[in-house]
Amino acid sequence: MPVFSSTCSGVIRKLTIHLYQVYQMFFCGMDKLKEKLEQISPFLNEKRRRKC
Repeated sequence: MPVFSSTCSGVIRKLTIHLYQVYQMFFCGMDKLKEKLEQISPFLNEKRRRKC
């Protein structure tokens, strides 16, 4: 039983890390997209978020 539990937590950890990386990539992409949009519409400048 302890073996199963440690394997399970390892899988959950890997999934969490993977989800976090996808989440980061998504928001980095959104920031790059926003930069392109800001060149077109300056009013988005005040809604600028931190850089990746």
